[in-house]
Amino acid sequence: MATMMLALALYAAMPAGAASDPAPRPIDDPATWVTPADYPAAARRANMQGTSAVRLAVDESGGVTGCEVTASSGWALLDAQSCGLLRQRARFAPAAVRGRKVASVWQSKFTWRMPSAPAMLGNWARATRMVVDPSGAVPSCSMQASGPATQADYCLAVRFLVPAGRTALLGGAQPAAIEVRELHTVDGGQAPDMGDTVGQEVLFTSRIRYAVDAAGQITRCTIEQSKGTDSFHMLDGGCDPSLDYAASAGTAGQGRRVTLTRIVLRQRLDAPAAPRPKPPAPFQPRPGEIIT
Repeated sequence: MATMMLALALYAAMPAGAASDPAPRPIDDPATWVTPADYPAAARRANMQGTSAVRLAVDESGGVTGCEVTASSGWALLDAQSCGLLRQRARFAPAAVRGRKVASVWQSKFTWRMPSAPAMLGNWARATRMVVDPSGAVPSCSMQASGPATQADYCLAVRFLVPAGRTALLGGAQPAAIEVRELHTVDGGQAPDMGDTVGQEVLFTSRIRYAVDAAGQITRCTIEQSKGTDSFHMLDGGCDPSLDYAASAGTAGQGRRVTLTRIVLRQRLDAPAAPRPKPPAPFQPRPGEIIT
């Protein structure tokens, strides 16, 4: 059975500014500052993952006085969790210049990676349809699935997109109907029909192919298509379907070949109303004409 631990990768600290700038020194292992147990429950349900780059302000005593997200994971919840934990847990020996303790900065990257979700090998499709407000509210949401589809909660996920990401998804400052389709086929099979896309814009399409062996392990994964803006960060983990297949799902030899296609669609709800006809101009008599 293929398994993946919930993992946070801590990259080495990188001094900000010139190489000669003084840098603080972590007192303990930075890998203990953010742990898998810190993954927000809402982020797990919504399948959020990504990398948050942060810069910490460290004072003369080694205390953290501020945290700035220098590169967003795309999810406000993960970015806030990264900074919140570091402000609480990060401890440093302060930087020094000629023996005098000085304020400084420390920066790093944290990668939030989801574990694989249980999945069955077969032909299935799933569509999540929602109306999204620019504030992040989701007035309506529905899901249609055919077959053993995955359970990523896109209606929850959209509420935690950073504002710039949500604006790009909606195409402006007006509500829009968003649909996420997932199509999973095996050995050249065909996924159930999810209906046409008339009247909808295709914002993002990705297609990955991989093999599943008898142990349920995913091998030979390739990204065959990635087109558009990946607002839901589906490919942030690279060629990783985030699916966990049971043992004996595949076959001996080359295994079974899987194609996973994801499509994000948008239908604008701010279409201008049809222009109202102008009222007829009042009758104006010509000079010398008498109206009776």
